[in-house]
Amino acid sequence: MTRNTITKNNKTTIETRYFISSLGVDVKTVARAIRGHWVVESYHPSHRQVKRQCPTNPNDVAKLEGILWNDLGTKEQYDAQYGKTPLGELVRGVVGLTQKAANDAFSDFLNDAALDSRQIHFVKQIVNYIVKNGIMKDFSILQESPFADYGRVSELFDVQSFTKLRTVIETINANAAA
Repeated sequence: MTRNTITKNNKTTIETRYFISSLGVDVKTVARAIRGHWVVESYHPSHRQVKRQCPTNPNDVAKLEGILWNDLGTKEQYDAQYGKTPLGELVRGVVGLTQKAANDAFSDFLNDAALDSRQIHFVKQIVNYIVKNGIMKDFSILQESPFADYGRVSELFDVQSFTKLRTVIETINANAAA
């Protein structure tokens, strides 16, 4: 059961939702629950923060903890399944990042560097990956297709340029961690 207090036009109502489930707490179940929660509640600005590269606040985290640790399972089950993965990181990995937020995150890098078409392709592949997956923790995938289709990282970027690119990615990752 979840209970929400909603105040609109000086009128306060309490919404109670009951959930009955025999589902286990596996990755697909949690992902489906998070996506469902985000679709239903997407009108609320705090739920759009995760997809828009905004850091979450303690109230957002508490609401998500309530869903995961009360409605779907327990904190112990979460810890057993996901270890030390922060909630914000898990959610970002499920819901992704908006195209605009990803483009904004990389805009300074793209505007400040004189990139050739191969480098632009490489960065676009990173943006596409982050839009879909929300974060990029494993940099070794940059050595694989589609990233390396036009050359390896070491062939495309000098150390200073790649360090700046990596900093953008790490900032996106850090904003996902709640």
